[in-house]
Amino acid sequence: MIKINLLPTELRKKKRAPFFDRITLYVILGLVAVGFLLWLQTKSQQAEISRLDDDIARLEAEIQRYSQQIKMVEEARELRDKMKKRMEAIQRLDIERPFMVKMFENFSAIMPDFVWVEEYREVEKVFTVVGRSYNLKGIANFIVGLIQSDYFDGIKLNFIREQSSGKEEITLYNFELSGNVLFESAGEYAGEFVMVETEKETAKPKKPSKGLIAKGREALDLDKDRAREAVSGLGK
Repeated sequence: MIKINLLPTELRKKKRAPFFDRITLYVILGLVAVGFLLWLQTKSQQAEISRLDDDIARLEAEIQRYSQQIKMVEEARELRDKMKKRMEAIQRLDIERPFMVKMFENFSAIMPDFVWVEEYREVEKVFTVVGRSYNLKGIANFIVGLIQSDYFDGIKLNFIREQSSGKEEITLYNFELSGNVLFESAGEYAGEFVMVETEKETAKPKKPSKGLIAKGREALDLDKDRAREAVSGLGK
């Protein structure tokens, strides 16, 4: 059947354009896809964060569980270091003790009559002696003995001060000298103890060598002329 529209042209139905064209549809679908991908990425990151939080919580629990063991290990290491230092000190004493015995035997033998040592200090192999004497000759002989000794080196007289004591006006000389202790040979005396003989042989006086005289002047801090004057005055 043929249908004829008899309405006027202005009243006829116009063909409506589609509400969405293809381009708009593609844009909407693309936005939906992008949103879906962002949602998936967000969920993945949230899952990763949750997994990391679980790992951190597990590690913290393990740290708390092993903290006591770690503390015990640190205490054991500290105790080991202390014992090691103590053993080293004992070994050092085993080596140095016989040497120190011989050194002080030699020190006592060197000391002349009427010379007294009031203080002996030793720090890092450097010794300092503080003492007094009735005459300068005794101090000089003491210094010469230390210079000749195999246990001491670098002897230096720090000072001599004259002091009057008592009503009888007895003159005393306070002195201080220092030097080095030769510990290089300490290993030779480890474990060796020798009884000290009470009798001493009378040694014949020897003429001092030129090197000894030079060392004595250096220890007394005197030049050649002043040293000659000081030595010549000792016999008066």
